[in-house]
Amino acid sequence: MKKEICKAIAAVLAVTMTVSVIAACGRGGKEPADSLIASETYSEATVPAPAQDELDALIQDALGDAQWSGDYAKLTDKQKNAIEKNLARQGYSAKVTDKGIAYFGYSPKATDEEIAQAVKTVLGEKAWDGKYDSLTDEEKLAVRDALRKQGYDVELGDHSFRFPDAADRKEETTHYHYDRMPTKEQIAGAVADVIGTDAYLKWKGDMLALTEQQRKDVLKGLNNLGFDLALNDKGEFYMVHNPANKVTFATAYTSIVENGTTMPETTVATTAPEKPTENVTGTTADKKTSAPTAERTALSTFGGTGGDAFRHVALCKDGGYIVTGQYLSEDGDYAGSNKTWQRLRASVVRYDKNGAYQWKSTIGGSALNAYIGVMLNQSTELSDGSIVTVGITDARSLGVVKNDPSDALIIKYSKTGSQEWVKRFAGTDEDTFVSVCATPDGGFVAGGRSTSSDGDMAGSQIETIKALLVKYTADGEIEWKRTFTGGSNSASFVSLAVTDAGAIYAACDARVALGRKMQLDMLSFAGYGGTDAIIFKFGPTGELLTHRTIAGSGNDEVTSLALADGGVIVGGSFTENVREDSVFAGRHNYGESDAFLVKLDAHLGVEWVKTFGGIANDTITDVARIRGGYAAVGWSLSSNNAFDFLGSGGGDAFVLTLSDNGSETNKYAIKGTERDQASAIAADGGKRFAVVGNTLSSTVDFSSCLPASEGLAVSFIALYDVK
Repeated sequence: MKKEICKAIAAVLAVTMTVSVIAACGRGGKEPADSLIASETYSEATVPAPAQDELDALIQDALGDAQWSGDYAKLTDKQKNAIEKNLARQGYSAKVTDKGIAYFGYSPKATDEEIAQAVKTVLGEKAWDGKYDSLTDEEKLAVRDALRKQGYDVELGDHSFRFPDAADRKEETTHYHYDRMPTKEQIAGAVADVIGTDAYLKWKGDMLALTEQQRKDVLKGLNNLGFDLALNDKGEFYMVHNPANKVTFATAYTSIVENGTTMPETTVATTAPEKPTENVTGTTADKKTSAPTAERTALSTFGGTGGDAFRHVALCKDGGYIVTGQYLSEDGDYAGSNKTWQRLRASVVRYDKNGAYQWKSTIGGSALNAYIGVMLNQSTELSDGSIVTVGITDARSLGVVKNDPSDALIIKYSKTGSQEWVKRFAGTDEDTFVSVCATPDGGFVAGGRSTSSDGDMAGSQIETIKALLVKYTADGEIEWKRTFTGGSNSASFVSLAVTDAGAIYAACDARVALGRKMQLDMLSFAGYGGTDAIIFKFGPTGELLTHRTIAGSGNDEVTSLALADGGVIVGGSFTENVREDSVFAGRHNYGESDAFLVKLDAHLGVEWVKTFGGIANDTITDVARIRGGYAAVGWSLSSNNAFDFLGSGGGDAFVLTLSDNGSETNKYAIKGTERDQASAIAADGGKRFAVVGNTLSSTVDFSSCLPASEGLAVSFIALYDVK
């Protein structure tokens, strides 16, 4: 669910007002539309509404350069929708009608006639038998979106459209708000419920002015909604699991409500650690745990003299590894490769658990004016032992038509590396898959980006970049897809992880373009700096459960996530931070970019944050769970501060092992005298992990490796034992 919807629902829940739509706000105090007033399931109450000057500003912002006359009947549907979204971002749940603005606790349930009309709008001339199950998944989604545009809060159910009630929303917010402070409206609503409307209107906002029992009842009301709050002796609210972060009533809502998911994250442990740890925060930061140690047991290179790089590594059930790479060589390990293939060629290489080579499969394409060729980004092993790899191609020999810049590519291999099928996900613009992960039902989910609005992306917004998530069966048939419109800059799902229960964690990079007047899903999640990192959690059928925005004021880029103890661990890089409410609050940026790790719980609450900075560019490219903690890999151009163990050449690869709470770190280099980069890691969760990447070095760590670099990169794989 989008952030603005969650915020609006949460704000209304906190005031415990399951209400009818009885309040109209706007010029002239006009009443809401008649169709929104009558409902036996709602009772009259006062609902949150903005002050007039705030409302005027929200309306004018939605209208842009258009002059606001004060007449709601003259607004177009698009303008009404824009106003509703602006209100929702500020925590107000509202419907704009020809008569004014109606504020409500929950959208009334759509009538059968309204649902039928929405279906007719979607199906056009196609007849409908009135049965939900007769609609395709795409048609259901389109009908849902049509109803949402009318102001209804609707989801796809098993056998009907589902209109969540107060109980549903209360259950959702129990997880959504546990590690957040309440908004002004939520606190006010809780107080009004306890002391009554008349007394509330005279209340000055001082919690100490309430009786002890009233304060307890207010806390109970808020905590029943999923908060974890207490009051100190000054009447200030604070989170119980973070008693050092005492936020007053006057400021409890200001920084949090602005972005919905990014709360003040600089949590402090209840008890200070005996030995302070630099650049780490979190509720478990005071635990005295040691970082696992790692010993490199093997290092080998792979490729030829044309330029090659391993991009990704995935663990297999037998303890071996599937490595995805790019190559241009026609000799060495790629001797015999098809010389008619143009531009980039791709390979999938299988290693056993000891790092011994077993087999490889290569693929390329040919066409005039091909700029990409074939690029494979990630692979995963399915439950039957087969392998799926995803990427991008513009090769005509693989079915890309002349007017398509590029298509997303999916290839399935047998256990022994024989190619079973090749499929594309395509429209007439650019489409690519960047990430892939197996699912418990035997299929897989692929993530990436698309600028198409036809073909497999039919019905999506034109001339925009969409972050794309697609669920497939093992045979490559689409089960469902989710898109999030990011505008004209960038939006892509770059890393995925799936739990045994089928929940999907997805890491997304988004750079939202604000200059154009368009409906941008990503405005609900991003837009705080240059590039923002967003972690989404979806259910097995694609329903959005919750999300976490990792954003400072600069470029915050997520590269990877992995399942962790009770949640996920996320890695990437950030450039600067001047926002006090960001995950990186209080952290100095040492160079052009610093590396970071963030541990999130199952509800995407922040447990701890650790940053690693040097004087130049530093980034974590991948992360994995190992016995006793976590391992992360990346590359750095720095040779000081956190990366003082590097500095042999034009950038070095590194491996970090961290304790469970991120408080301690061990550091290891993979380096020569030239540039070395680690791109990915795969671990069995226990005693061993593999790191892959590429190098221009033939000295130091690579002095005994063959093939050796001769001026162009060769791929490498390194194995480590966890001690």
